[in-house]
Amino acid sequence: HPSVSNNLNRDDTASNQTAIMQLGVSSGEYSVTITIGEPYYALSDINVYAENKLMLSNFSTDPGCVSSRWFVVNVSDGILDLKFEYTGSHPGGFWSVTSIVVEKGVKGVKLGGMG
Repeated sequence: HPSVSNNLNRDDTASNQTAIMQLGVSSGEYSVTITIGEPYYALSDINVYAENKLMLSNFSTDPGCVSSRWFVVNVSDGILDLKFEYTGSHPGGFWSVTSIVVEKGVKGVKLGGMG
């Protein structure tokens, strides 16, 4: 696992409460990459929703490491809705996100003609 001790992943947003983030985007398909990680704690039981659909279930990482996953979501109303929640039973448990990258189109797929 990559380490959290770099400038890109050293800060995070974390909570033990469910949180919703809304991003204004043009309608269409987007690739969304979510990275989680904490310098001192393992993370587990994190669910991520996009447009009210469960996209990442039981997302987890080891202490001091970051983990990234991506998915494709279709936005039809010009607002990308992301929801983060901790679903575990540990009293001190929480979700933590170090970065969110939103890219227009399907990641790794070139659209258009050959050439």
